[in-house]
Amino acid sequence: MYSKISKNILKNSISILTVIFFITAIFFYIAFISDNKLRVDFSLEQMFPTRDVDRDDYDQFKEVYGREDNVMFITLTNGNIFSDINLSILELLTYNFSEIDHIDYAFSLGSLWDDGDGIIGEELTSNERFKKIKANNIYSNLLSKDNKSSLIVIGIKENIYSHQTRKKILYQIDEIIDSYKFNLESIKSGDVIFTNKNVLSEYSVGNYSALQSIIDDIYQYNKQTNSFGSDLSIRSINDCYNIVNENSSVDIQLTLEDINKNCDNPILISRDLKKSKIILSTNILIDRMFIKNLENIIEENEFVRYSSWEWHEAGLPILRTRYVELVEYERSIFIPLAFLIAALTLIWIFRQIRMLIIALTSIMVSLVWVSGIMSLANISINVISYLTFNLLMIIGVSDAIHLLMKYHEEINKNKNKKETLEIVIEKIGSALFLTSFTTAVGFMSLSITNIRILQEFGVIMGVGIGILFIITIMIMPIMLYYIKIPKAEHIDRLILKRKKSLSFQSLKAVQGYPRVIIICSIFIISLSIYGLTLIDSNVTVLGDLKPTNKLYKDITFVENNFGGTLPLEIIVSPTGIPLSKDLYIKSNTINSIDDSKFYEKINLFMLKLAEFKSIKSVSGYWDIDGDINPQQSKYTNKDRNEIRISCGIENIDSDTADLLKSNIKLIYNDIFENETGLKITGSTLLALKMNRYLIKSLLNSFIIAFIVIFISMNILFRSVKLSLVSIIPNVIPLLFAGGIMGFFGIELRPATAMTFSIALGIAVDDTIHFLSRFRSEFLLTKNHEKSTTTTILTTGRAIIGTSITLGMGFLVLLFSNFKPNYEFGILATIILMIALVSSLILLPALINIIKPLNKSYE
Repeated sequence: MYSKISKNILKNSISILTVIFFITAIFFYIAFISDNKLRVDFSLEQMFPTRDVDRDDYDQFKEVYGREDNVMFITLTNGNIFSDINLSILELLTYNFSEIDHIDYAFSLGSLWDDGDGIIGEELTSNERFKKIKANNIYSNLLSKDNKSSLIVIGIKENIYSHQTRKKILYQIDEIIDSYKFNLESIKSGDVIFTNKNVLSEYSVGNYSALQSIIDDIYQYNKQTNSFGSDLSIRSINDCYNIVNENSSVDIQLTLEDINKNCDNPILISRDLKKSKIILSTNILIDRMFIKNLENIIEENEFVRYSSWEWHEAGLPILRTRYVELVEYERSIFIPLAFLIAALTLIWIFRQIRMLIIALTSIMVSLVWVSGIMSLANISINVISYLTFNLLMIIGVSDAIHLLMKYHEEINKNKNKKETLEIVIEKIGSALFLTSFTTAVGFMSLSITNIRILQEFGVIMGVGIGILFIITIMIMPIMLYYIKIPKAEHIDRLILKRKKSLSFQSLKAVQGYPRVIIICSIFIISLSIYGLTLIDSNVTVLGDLKPTNKLYKDITFVENNFGGTLPLEIIVSPTGIPLSKDLYIKSNTINSIDDSKFYEKINLFMLKLAEFKSIKSVSGYWDIDGDINPQQSKYTNKDRNEIRISCGIENIDSDTADLLKSNIKLIYNDIFENETGLKITGSTLLALKMNRYLIKSLLNSFIIAFIVIFISMNILFRSVKLSLVSIIPNVIPLLFAGGIMGFFGIELRPATAMTFSIALGIAVDDTIHFLSRFRSEFLLTKNHEKSTTTTILTTGRAIIGTSITLGMGFLVLLFSNFKPNYEFGILATIILMIALVSSLILLPALINIIKPLNKSYE
């Protein structure tokens, strides 16, 4: 079959290139220019299962009570939370946050300041404000346990699911926080320069502004000490503000037009409105001591000290958005890096720019085709599929290396270029087809999962690998046909058998120590199996983040100081508690939730919930002290036949979550004496279940892939004995990687589980290329030792080159700050390197000892 294909490819080379060019142009237009171009969608909601009972319960909860995963927590730490100025700043910040598009509400201690007229207003001292807040069960949640930090609670509107919208909200929050920084830049003689994002904002200019506060502090200090002279005067842009507002009943915010029209001191601000200046005039000498005192006063001002406030953020919207931003950042780094490594590896192996151009042309055309198909199939670049282009690039380089190595080997035997290329297509075509097939099976097995985007990833990778094979087997031979034959020095360097080469050293090991190799392999298998028993499959919501990651630190800080930020929702209906006669007579709108018996049971239930170590906060229709919650409407449905209890839990793992659910059910059964009136739900539990479900699905897909690959190899080589022998070199790398996970505490999470399916498909390539060449040699020699020797010294070189390429491609992920990428890189590299050793050392040693083929084999 491949003989006819090879002749037709070269015979119709111009036509084939023309067709490929036009298809590529069409796919390029579809993927990158058209209205239906390739989309980027990194929303995490896509990861939830499409068919699941708990998912249905959660969706039902959202229909009744709205979303519980739309609350953000911003915390601030400063030296004096309850000072007038700090509360004023906090009020302004909170108001600005509430004005952002798609924000439902924002609430903080600043909301209780209320321009000094609130419940912690100007008439109270800082200490009195603190005591008043601590005495209130609701407002005390806005203070940290050590009383050094304060909380801003921000709710996003119900209908916001888009990552881009959430990203925009967080960007605006960051911009607002940054805009309040009023920093001292320099003091030169009596000129003091400050920086701010907008020196004409109401925060920077006006009677209650940062600028006026600093001026007041300077005058106050001088009144007490006379350090700046008895004739001190200070000029600032506030003078212009006072002129403009002199006859106005409302505050008029300054503009450049007002300044140019009414004032003669435009030099007090910069043209870009980023700098503001105050000028001190005095009757004494402005010396070093003068400037030092002035600097100390300014740096102690609370508007200036705002820049040193410590900020942290938490909440599911922030976790999801920052998580996706991290994925996007990693994608922008590692795709170009993978391309660079592919190029450098090809140059290192072949030392010929022409070979680099041919290989990369084939790969880039394939990637354009895949992009076009993704656009047509409406498959977005998401939190999983963003790996598609990295992986295809690495696999494409592997295919290219095998084809180019075979070309150099055959051109060394036969100087007729056309005949050589026909032989290359014929011989390498079957091996590349099977390796592409097995790799595609590894990915396509992901399509049996219940996660849509994982299914799409498996399918598009399978299709992409098929496209890579077709394009490689067509474009590369045609381009080689139209360029000059490589120089002899390049052919000799690749073909000559040097004793120092890795392939030659592998041969020495196989011939000299076959039994030692097998004994070592048995020891590694035994140790790895023990390591597998140590693997921990417990995952947490924050498990994908390294402890050094800022987001991880932020959420941990908020958890430790304010309580849990991850939501757990409990729905209780008064099943088995009949409505009392008195309540029934009073009103037909009163339900069983108003019955005193139910109230007593709920109050006890909530007290028991608060005793759990992992539950940091509890709120509901009644608060934990039994008082009616001011926001009671949020905690019951329209029919008022059930109530909701909202808990904030810490970052627990999946086993702890299961135990927590079981214990809550036991307490409920004990108090309410029934099992039907309780539902436990929430996005946190759903996410933890999704991780565990995903791991199970991935492991199932791995088993299916393994079986399909074994059957395929049995069909190809028509020898059960040889197929069984070939399994061992492919099992050892997977067992070894599993052992490494167990010994080094790498958790079994979706990313690591997916590694086994993917790496199996890629690693088995080494075995297939080795056995394909071995079979060809055995048909000629009918001798196992001679066949393995030739295979190691020829195909072994290509296997070494491709393994190094693939390993380097995955190894770059070790620099990732994203734990799934980092662990994927470690495990994939280990699997590939062990697969290389197994294919070049263990496999030929087993073949030489077992001798799986007899002389009648055809």
